[in-house]
Amino acid sequence: MKKALTILGGLFLVLLVALGGVIGFGVVQGGKLDVESKAYVDATLPRVLADPSASNFFSFIAPKDKAKLDAATIDQFAQKVSTSLGQFQSFDDLKGSSIAMFTPDGADIQAKYLARCHYEKGSVTATITVRKTGENWSLMGVFLNFDTLERNPAAPSRA
Repeated sequence: MKKALTILGGLFLVLLVALGGVIGFGVVQGGKLDVESKAYVDATLPRVLADPSASNFFSFIAPKDKAKLDAATIDQFAQKVSTSLGQFQSFDDLKGSSIAMFTPDGADIQAKYLARCHYEKGSVTATITVRKTGENWSLMGVFLNFDTLERNPAAPSRA
């Protein structure tokens, strides 16, 4: 009985050390990934929102994600954004972080950020998701929440 408890205790100790190593690695890598993903979004978001057309949007999407998207739908959305909000002007500081998930296919690193985006006619909150494949970050999507729309006082309102 004592030998079985000793073996069980040893296995438990190995499990604790392995778990501590994974958590420590995640903390160190997490900070690095947060900086990388935020820098990518900071550089990419203004370029995407200034021209939300499908051809521009697709230039920031990973090849495996392009097949899931319809260019006509993206162009319709771009037209709606242009009509409703006007030209993109700026965005506030990003809030969010990245997360690394380990799957049988390897690491899947994704990041999600929120930003207040300012346009000619008003401001909306955007949710931006990105993914790291290999060494490259790519855009997964940009969701503009029109429920958070605040019209600029000088902009004409549409009824």
